Amino acid sequence: MKTIKIALVFVLFVLSFASFAKSAFSYDYSGVGFGSTEIDGYSGSFDATEIASSFSINDTYYVSVNIILDRESGVDIKSTAYSIGSHYAFSDTTDLISQLSLIDVNIGSSSLDGTNTSISIINKINENINVSAGFDYLILEGDSEFDFNFGVSYEMPITNKLSLRVAYTTSDDTSSTLIGLIYNY
Repeated sequence: MKTIKIALVFVLFVLSFASFAKSAFSYDYSGVGFGSTEIDGYSGSFDATEIASSFSINDTYYVSVNIILDRESGVDIKSTAYSIGSHYAFSDTTDLISQLSLIDVNIGSSSLDGTNTSISIINKINENINVSAGFDYLILEGDSEFDFNFGVSYEMPITNKLSLRVAYTTSDDTSSTLIGLIYNY
């Protein structure tokens, strides 16, 4: 596992330098979504509200925050991720994204802290559809796991900056479906 971590850090370092292709993706946005999330080990699913925002630091790096709130279950669930990431454009339709996140999860009166290191490839299939796949290395309260993730999203423009977004994401332990609005700066 130590070899995988060292290799991942090396790849992230090399790819964090500016690329020659122009990215087709915006890393400057704010959005809100409503949907459902299922977590392995818990019965049923819970309705969630997601609030997300991202801002570019320069042409390669960005910072973001992502908040997920449980809307209806008997236990209050809140997850917050503060992230710094980089993107490398392989082509005009494909980016490699690396990200380090500090995570705070609150379930009722319990609180869990951790980190998530991820590397993903995102591809713009057409003007409205994006597909992503990658790996996450999650460390939460001393427990760690290595997960594969996959996502697909559809964005329908309302104006030149505001879009309706429908997204489905899944990993080894969770799956989530959201619909909401995203505003690109």
